[in-house]
Amino acid sequence: MIGMLLAVSGWDPVDFPDVLRRTPFAPLHNLPVFMSAGETDSIATKQITDQSHQAMMREGFRKIRFEHFPGGHELYRAHLQAALDWFREESAKSGGGAATLKR
Repeated sequence: MIGMLLAVSGWDPVDFPDVLRRTPFAPLHNLPVFMSAGETDSIATKQITDQSHQAMMREGFRKIRFEHFPGGHELYRAHLQAALDWFREESAKSGGGAATLKR
């Protein structure tokens, strides 16, 4: 695994850090996480995504990229491409991503 894209999900993003905190695989905190949020999203609202971003930072996630786009609850293709490019860059820096780290 070289990264995680959080975009257009029915899963409440505020719960995301709590779910991963229970994961015994500590290197997940080094996994690049790209958060994409629509400025007019009425489902994953700005308040919800901001809370999730802040919670992830408090929980020790070190590589979070959080970007907004003009739009609603939709996949913003420019962010998808940006996330993939960023994941590749980070993977090259670390020598292969979180999947290569030992538990």
